[in-house]
Amino acid sequence: MAGCLYCSSATACVSCSSAYFLNQSTLLCQNCPNGCSLCSSLLQCQSCQAGYYLFSDQLCYNSCPARYFLDSNSQTCKSCPFDCYTCNPDGTCITCNPSVDYRTYDQVAQRCIALDGFYDTFTQICSQCRP
Repeated sequence: MAGCLYCSSATACVSCSSAYFLNQSTLLCQNCPNGCSLCSSLLQCQSCQAGYYLFSDQLCYNSCPARYFLDSNSQTCKSCPFDCYTCNPDGTCITCNPSVDYRTYDQVAQRCIALDGFYDTFTQICSQCRP
């Protein structure tokens, strides 16, 4: 049986090797999701393979999505500050999202600030000023 370390019969596994998990209903080992080195189901990784990073949805990805940065100490994707589209690990913004968040990059503050005609609500998306 693929991925089975120890079995209790010819068709029932008791423990699985790395990158596999024991499906409790079939007692067979199944492959972990892509990028996982240790998992408990198809939807939950505990650790990732080299070059993959654990995201808040408990799956492993080979890069962090927008609004997140790679924390190399924990090998996880962590949130950027609310105003940043992409950021450095120290929290300074790299890029802003003017078409969705209505923010532009301020060189002095190194943060994303509201576009003209919008105001900062200290959430991801700025609100438009009333005419």
